[in-house]
Amino acid sequence: MGSNNRLYNNRIFDFNSGISVAPASVGPTYIFRNVFGPAPSIGPEGRLPIKLNVNHPLSTDWVYIYHNTSWTDSLEHDGFTFWQYSKWTNVIMRNNIFIGTEFALRNNADPNPVDMNYDNIYTTKESRGFRWLNVDYFSVTNFTTATGLEPNGLSTNAAFIDSASADFYLATNSPMIDRALPIPGINDGFIGEAPDIGAFEHGAVAFSVSNMNDNICSEWNVGPFTYWSLEYSPSLDSPAWTSVSDVVESRGWQIAFDHATNTSPGFYRVVRVPESAVTNALGASLQ
Repeated sequence: MGSNNRLYNNRIFDFNSGISVAPASVGPTYIFRNVFGPAPSIGPEGRLPIKLNVNHPLSTDWVYIYHNTSWTDSLEHDGFTFWQYSKWTNVIMRNNIFIGTEFALRNNADPNPVDMNYDNIYTTKESRGFRWLNVDYFSVTNFTTATGLEPNGLSTNAAFIDSASADFYLATNSPMIDRALPIPGINDGFIGEAPDIGAFEHGAVAFSVSNMNDNICSEWNVGPFTYWSLEYSPSLDSPAWTSVSDVVESRGWQIAFDHATNTSPGFYRVVRVPESAVTNALGASLQ
């Protein structure tokens, strides 16, 4: 049993079941801003990013699954699967990316109510699509018409920076950008016209820059759970960018830099640092 559980900002690799909420009776349970993948090849009934099924008298109640990213290139793995032996109520899914190599989405659990919308659920296998209670749908439009789920959902390549290197930040041409549903208390500080689908918000915007005692103080709006450094160039005609800060992790929607500088005019930018390039206090790679 559990109440008001929150599981967020995890990076889960080489897993069988990434996060299990089976059972998580009473609720609510919030699962948000997690990254799942890559995952090992362990057969079509393995590799569940989020496990809901359980053969147990207790139920799983009120689970909110928001802004997660799951990716695998291992064969015979669904993007997301609801298996049988389940008993749950009120599973709400919004703004997630689930990418697999078998079915985009498979549901073998009936009757168990689920509310899904604004997700991107995709498979790299062209002959597969959505399998819902043993009926196949080969487009998200047909799936929505039959089930009423995902009326604003997508099923397309998410366009990550480098999924093979587990860099699931969105590329500038990603169709996930500005396509998510605003959710109060979850993605209030989004950048652009709307939040982005998946675990990471794309982009950075400066909202405050000041000079105090020869120190440049700058504040930036960025996506949560990403890493950034500040760079300086004296000119934009022939830019020569140099780093002028340590790496800063954004735990929320804002980061700030405060560093000594000379009085010469110049230009500043923040640059996202991939997690693979970030080291912890022991000098070990986060990945």
